[in-house]
Amino acid sequence: MKTNNQNLRDTMNLDPTDIKLLKLLQEDATLSNKELAEKLYKSIAAVHERVKKIKKKLDISKKR
Repeated sequence: MKTNNQNLRDTMNLDPTDIKLLKLLQEDATLSNKELAEKLYKSIAAVHERVKKIKKKLDISKKR
């Protein structure tokens, strides 16, 4: 049986870092890219691109 993480990875082609990023944002959506980068041991630019990619894949926008 697949876990939720495996389902996300399979459906959206997310790697383990993307999954960690999503978990961090679920815990605290106010984290800045700098804070996320520090927690993930990635550059701010890399985190920004990952967030942008995930938003596009999930069709997330600020408009509500």
